[in-house]
Amino acid sequence: QGLQFNENSKWRISDINKDYSFCSTYPRKLIVPKTVSDTLLSHSVKYRSQNRIPTLTYYYSKTGSSITRSAQPLPGITQQRSIQDEKLVNEIFKCSQNGSCSVGSHPIKNIIVDARPATNAMAQTALGGGTENTDNYNFNNTCTRMFLGIDNIHVMRDTLNSVVENFLVDNDLNLPIDKANLNKGKASNWLKYVKLLLSSTDTLVKFVIFNKSNLLIHCSDGWDRTAQVCSLVQICLDPYFRTLEGFMVLIEKDWLSFGHRFAERSGHLSSESV
Repeated sequence: QGLQFNENSKWRISDINKDYSFCSTYPRKLIVPKTVSDTLLSHSVKYRSQNRIPTLTYYYSKTGSSITRSAQPLPGITQQRSIQDEKLVNEIFKCSQNGSCSVGSHPIKNIIVDARPATNAMAQTALGGGTENTDNYNFNNTCTRMFLGIDNIHVMRDTLNSVVENFLVDNDLNLPIDKANLNKGKASNWLKYVKLLLSSTDTLVKFVIFNKSNLLIHCSDGWDRTAQVCSLVQICLDPYFRTLEGFMVLIEKDWLSFGHRFAERSGHLSSESV
């Protein structure tokens, strides 16, 4: 990705999670701004769901933009804030290649991307979660927040199950039966969700390429929708991830290393034959 770790680098590798005690669902090595100490990380970790702090997943060398990922913050009903978390996010956004706050006459818009519908994110405050207060994260008026409106895993699972039920398969010919269609009940939402994911990806890719934006992407816990969006954006930005080898690296990096729950989501190891 063109990221160098030397005296001139603005990023560093932290070993704070080398034994997975810092965050059990994160990689052993975390890439964070050089200006951020492990002490600050240890204080900021309590403010993110599942201890999943913002950390680098992709560096776009052509513009110096970064894609970082995390879980939702935990302001709760009382709207608590974390100075350490705000500092971490601010330093991440300041790590753009040229250190500038503008592209020509236009300010760089660093974007906090909440993959959830806004109503879902706000509802999480009753459970201790929530979303970033833009007043606390709008550093030098260069940061904005956007909601992608992607529903949670439970809605997606119900929709997919409905698609499977409507696509009855002839066991002899192994072909879909003619009466199967995508216009029945919840199945009719499947293409809508696919379109939403792709249109969101298109928007974020354009922000990175044309506005040199830095992206911080999260959903609730940061291991479902976050992995989807981060992966799709990288596939569009980097041709390496469109190769077979690169795609395998992407799955290992953004899904396996960042704790996607394959066993629970896909039923891995649950077959009676295993």
